[in-house]
Amino acid sequence: SSGAEKLFKEPLFKAHSIFLQFNVFDIFHHNYTLKTLEIEDAKLNVLIAQNGEDNFHFWKKSSDTTNSNFSLSLDKIKVNSLDVVYNNAQTNQLYSLVVKQSELSGNFSSQKYNLITNGNYYVDEIKINNTVYVKRKSVELEGELFVENNEQFSFNNLSLLVNELTFDVKGNINFPEKENTTIDLDIKGKNLDIKTFLS
Repeated sequence: SSGAEKLFKEPLFKAHSIFLQFNVFDIFHHNYTLKTLEIEDAKLNVLIAQNGEDNFHFWKKSSDTTNSNFSLSLDKIKVNSLDVVYNNAQTNQLYSLVVKQSELSGNFSSQKYNLITNGNYYVDEIKINNTVYVKRKSVELEGELFVENNEQFSFNNLSLLVNELTFDVKGNINFPEKENTTIDLDIKGKNLDIKTFLS
């Protein structure tokens, strides 16, 4: 079998529980506006093969022009116990982590919005070009990001806690549709103990 077939043996997403929150008065008027999404005990595998094939472009454009009463006005996402794997064989990148608990809030329906985040994570491994940058570390993240088109994330005031070491993070991350991801970060430690940091 091909490398893509071997890589794609895991499903993109599976979850034990997904909760969708609607306004009960909207439902009485047959308007189904999703406000909050909560996910528990789930796995997300974002995979890109050596030849550029991926496992997340699976939908087809519909020719059905029927109007739907369902709309998206999402302003909060809650996640509890989510295993995440991003494996890009084409660029030789692997990100493997567990979202223990995380909450994201913002006007997700807009092209541009402020995203407020806080959460606890366990990073199993971050590996780029066979170099392991982070392995088996507890991480806490809190702060605000500015999001454009769900592709570019800019932040000035993000607090990162890695194994009790505190860092301030500034910069931006860009996930363009048909180009490579670019990351430009400025990370400054706060009151670091050099012995702890090196370990």
